[in-house]
Amino acid sequence: MHSRLIDTNVLVYRFDPRAPLKQEIASHVLRDGLTDDSLVLPHQARIEFVAAVSRPRADLEGAPLLDQPDALREAESLMLQFPMIYPNRDVLTTALRGVAA
Repeated sequence: MHSRLIDTNVLVYRFDPRAPLKQEIASHVLRDGLTDDSLVLPHQARIEFVAAVSRPRADLEGAPLLDQPDALREAESLMLQFPMIYPNRDVLTTALRGVAA
C-alpha cells in the first residue's frame, strides 16, 4: 500500500466543531490511516496545525479551536502516531515534480 500525506486541513477539521461533517470525515480519515498504517505526516503540516488551531477565531468570540498547550500536546501526539517526513532534497524534488504534474 502506498503512503498518503496528511494535509493540514484534515488535522484542523478534526478539532473544528463549526463543520461537523468535515470533523467526522477528518476523524474517519485519520483513524483509518492509523489502522492501516497508510498516512505520513509532513513536518510542515504539524507546524501549520499548531498555528491554525491556536489562533483566535472571530466566529468563536475570539477563542481558538484549541488553546496553545492543547495544540502542542496534539502536535506531539501526531508525531507519535504517524511517521514524520522532514524536508530534504528528495522530498522537495518529489514535491516540485508533483506540482508540475
